[in-house]
Parts: sequence; structure tokens; C-alpha cells
Amino acid sequence: MIGDLTSDTATELRRAFDRSFAKAPRERVAQFEDLLAIRIAGDPFALRLNELSGLSTGQPVTPVPTAAAGLLGIAGFRGTLVPVYDLRILLGYPATEASLWLGLVGKDLLTGLAFDGFDGFLRVPRDAVARKETVSATALVHEVVQTRDSVWPLVHLPSVVEEITKRVRHSTLERER
Repeated sequence: MIGDLTSDTATELRRAFDRSFAKAPRERVAQFEDLLAIRIAGDPFALRLNELSGLSTGQPVTPVPTAAAGLLGIAGFRGTLVPVYDLRILLGYPATEASLWLGLVGKDLLTGLAFDGFDGFLRVPRDAVARKETVSATALVHEVVQTRDSVWPLVHLPSVVEEITKRVRHSTLERER
């Protein structure tokens, strides 16, 4: 009887083991946020990597005459002319010398966002990103990222693109008057 129980148990364990390979593996949900740590006017900010289409440094920007606030000019990327906006101005900082870094946003219509410095890549747990409790001068920062070393305001790039679109429309309406 003991031999039968042992052989039955071994058979059941073998079947359970074999069944575990027959099932599709469970997909793991990403529990992390991938971010770029940047500097604007010396202050730390973060950008979601999945909201960017590219990153460049030292890209020449050709100034263009415009009434659109924050438009630095145009630059060439992958054979396409792209408008480049100063992220400092969009976030409410005063304009200063030219920025060294450009982040590209958008898929079909690319837009360049100039910023001062690139501090690196951050991979943080999702729970390190929190809704921003305080109201700031800009509606472009909705969340903050808490790391061991500091707090990074997280720039919401879709809101930045929306703000640029509003400014372009306003500039166009002003010219038509």
C-alpha cells in the first residue's frame, strides 16, 4: 500500500510538472518607469522615455522669424525639418543661451524640445511616481519621481505638445488680425 501511494504521488507530480510546460507563460507587467533625467536652468526634471521619439545633442538650430513664444527655430532630423522649442520657456523659465540637448516628441509630426543638460537614465519602480499635490506655475508637470537622492518633477510631454499647439494657433490668429 505504501508503494502504491508513493507511485501514485510520483505519477501525479510528474503530470503536474508536465502540465506546467503546456501552459503559456504569464506575461509580467512592467513594474518600472524608464525616464531620462534632465536639467533645465540648473533644476532637475524627468521625461518619460516612452513619450520621446529621439534624443540628440549638438544639433544646429536655425533661427526663424516668428511670434510663437518659445520657438527657437528649425533643425534637420533624419531628412526632415523639425520646429524646435525651448523647454525652459514652456516651463516658465526665462530664456537664456542656447540649449545643448534636444528631445524629439511625436510620431508623424516631430517637434524638438531643447533643454540644458542630460543627467542620465532612470529606471524607477512605478510606485516612485506620484501625482503632484501642489499647484505650480506650469500645468506641464503633473507628477513627481522620488528617488533615493532627489525628487524629479516629471514633465508630461503630451501636455507640452498641446501647449505648443495652442501657442501656434494663437500666433496664427494674431497674424490674421
